[in-house]
Amino acid sequence: MLKQYVGFWLAYTLPTIVFLLCPLILFAGRNRYSRSPPTGSVLASALRLLRYASRGRWSWNPVLTWKQMNAADFWDRVKPSKVVARPAWMTFDDEWVDEVKRGFKACAVFCWYPIYCERCVMSRFDLWII
Repeated sequence: MLKQYVGFWLAYTLPTIVFLLCPLILFAGRNRYSRSPPTGSVLASALRLLRYASRGRWSWNPVLTWKQMNAADFWDRVKPSKVVARPAWMTFDDEWVDEVKRGFKACAVFCWYPIYCERCVMSRFDLWII
């Protein structure tokens, strides 16, 4: 709309002004934010927890493996309150295990991307080959 009636200069200037205001707003509210020191990456702990949870659940039968990995007690049995002999790296609580569970469930959507890429994107290039 701006491009049509005024020109490109205003269409690019308005978002630039808004983005330049962001550091000023962050600086003005710096005393209202709670700052905590960085604790490092949680990826290693999450992958270690996944490995610990999947221990003893693998099978040569893929259907059995799928069922065991998707069992209702998959994440519940690795909560620190239920583990008898806690490893040294298990320094978190039950809520963190629930967060990891939700995170892996949310990331499961990315497993479908290779199929989408092969089916929808690559099919366009296959037409050029013929």
